[in-house]
Amino acid sequence: DVRGLDVAVNEAGIVRFLQRAADLRQDLDHAGARLDAVVAHQVAEIDAGTAELVSGDDVFEPLDRPGCDALFDDIGGRSTREIATAIRDIDDDENAAAWLNRAFDGKVVVKAQFRDRTGREFRKAFRAAAR
Repeated sequence: DVRGLDVAVNEAGIVRFLQRAADLRQDLDHAGARLDAVVAHQVAEIDAGTAELVSGDDVFEPLDRPGCDALFDDIGGRSTREIATAIRDIDDDENAAAWLNRAFDGKVVVKAQFRDRTGREFRKAFRAAAR
C-alpha cells in the first residue's frame, strides 16, 4: 500500500529526529559528568593547597590594558580592572571624562581627544582599543 509507505517514510524522519535529540541529550549528560569531574578535581587541588590561584586583575589585565593605554594619560595608580568596571557605571549620555574625574577624585586623566565622549561613546572606544 503506497499510502502506508508514505506514513512509514514520514515516521522514519520523525524517529531519526527524535533519536538525534536523544543522542544530543545523552552527549550533554556525559559532558556534564566530565565537567563535574573537572570541577571536583579543581576543588580538591584548592583544598589541598596545590592549586595555582590567579587574581582577577591578572586575568583581566591583558583585556583591559589596551583600552586604558588608548584612552587615558594616567589611571592614577588604579588597576585596569577598576577602570574598566567604573566605565560600565557611566550613564550612556553622561560625559565620561567628568564622571571619571569625580569617581576617582581627579587622579584619573582621560586623553584630550576622548574628553568630550558620552558614556556610551567612551565604552565603545574602550572596547575598540582591545581589538
